[in-house]
Amino acid sequence: MNNSDLRKYAEQLVAPRTRWLAIIAGCVSGLAGSLPFGPLFSLEPAILIFGAVLQCRSPRPGRWLMWLGAFVLTVHVVVFLGPAVLAVLSPKQLLAPYYDQNLLIFFLLSLASLGLVGWCDVALIVDAVRSANASPPADQGFPRTADLIVGMFALCLMAGAVWWVLASFYPLRRYHRVDILLFAAAFAVPVAAFNVATVAHAVKMYRDHHSQGNL
Repeated sequence: MNNSDLRKYAEQLVAPRTRWLAIIAGCVSGLAGSLPFGPLFSLEPAILIFGAVLQCRSPRPGRWLMWLGAFVLTVHVVVFLGPAVLAVLSPKQLLAPYYDQNLLIFFLLSLASLGLVGWCDVALIVDAVRSANASPPADQGFPRTADLIVGMFALCLMAGAVWWVLASFYPLRRYHRVDILLFAAAFAVPVAAFNVATVAHAVKMYRDHHSQGNL
């Protein structure tokens, strides 16, 4: 790449400190959520971590994956870890004669998770504003390996979202749990949007690469 292409490519990259912040926020949140809810809670933070790792090789899809991961993780942290933090800060707990060590560790990790995820959200918003007028990335060949990995990850997320929505109809019919269906839909809608954006980006890259090849 020449200097102009390198500059365009650099404009598409999320700042390294923001990517590291996303990785740390995902790791802390996964650890905090896994304590009471089990290791499956780590699946949501993995989306953000995966996006942060791939973004430097797949600029636009990687950034979109980071946005999706930040949104999903924010919802889960607020819904599942937020009440736990408020419960520990209640007058009953604050006036308790002693604190359980495990409860204290969970509280500190949850509090750190809320702070880091909020900080990461703000950093990604600032990055989105900064990169809004960035130059299109230079053609680096089609298909790129990182873009293919993001695409496969998008398909896996879509399959998981469809399964979650379908599975939520059972508690809806049997226990009238509308909240479970709504929570599944809140995950499925942005995942579907991410898949559409990823496919549209792949089609555009193919057309641009094909047109340049005919010049």
